[in-house]
Amino acid sequence: MLRFHCRPSLKPAHASCSGAGVPPATCPLAVPAGGSSAGTAKELWQAGRLPHYARRSLALVVACCVGISVFAAEKSTEPAVIFSPAGGAFATNVTLKLSARDAAATIRYTLDGSEPEESSPAYSAPLSLTNTALVRAKAFPKSQPASAPCAEVFTLLDDDLTNFTSNLPLLIVHSFGTNLARDERLEGALQVADGGQERTTLTRAASFSGRALLNIRGRASLRYPKNSFTVKLIDGVGDPVSAPFFGFPADSDWILYAPYPDKA
Repeated sequence: MLRFHCRPSLKPAHASCSGAGVPPATCPLAVPAGGSSAGTAKELWQAGRLPHYARRSLALVVACCVGISVFAAEKSTEPAVIFSPAGGAFATNVTLKLSARDAAATIRYTLDGSEPEESSPAYSAPLSLTNTALVRAKAFPKSQPASAPCAEVFTLLDDDLTNFTSNLPLLIVHSFGTNLARDERLEGALQVADGGQERTTLTRAASFSGRALLNIRGRASLRYPKNSFTVKLIDGVGDPVSAPFFGFPADSDWILYAPYPDKA
């Protein structure tokens, strides 16, 4: 059994123009010297003068002369495709039903973690999952662009893990058959089960189940038989997504720290 100390990785504080972290349209923003003149967030957006990395996402990052200001544009939190059941760890095969919020849309899906395209299989009947899978799905409306991809991770447990319990939280790290490396973040998945005051089982509802970017952490510690890992949680699109674990505040960047020399 692996034992990890889990903690969120440290990130610099970000300035914000409002207490809620979302500046009004009149919030003045500075830009780097030599760049476009200062203006409001709305003016910069409409004029197309935000840096390319700020325009590419709904989470807009604007370089300021004194630091970095982060603000979020309005973004729907409702997925275009609904998974029933949601991802998690299961003791038996899973019958997965998909439904689109737009009833007229065609759902296309993949079971290998790749992004669905117009050539991907169209959903027409419940799917039978007999192996661990990263399922991704998109809704293709008739007269509109395809939706953002949605994703869920379904883990089918071995028989000896079905009734396993622990007085500690349990984490499942998926690399889907790929060896993790130190110098490259690979796409995988993370699932977290936390029993709170009760003993934890893997089949309980996961407190988090989703995609993640994974790599081995450390340098001198690489010689130990148990590695530490860095984990960045991502959503179906690939953008960072925050989640709270074990009483820590929500974050997208986590460290699974394995102090192998510590035998306490």
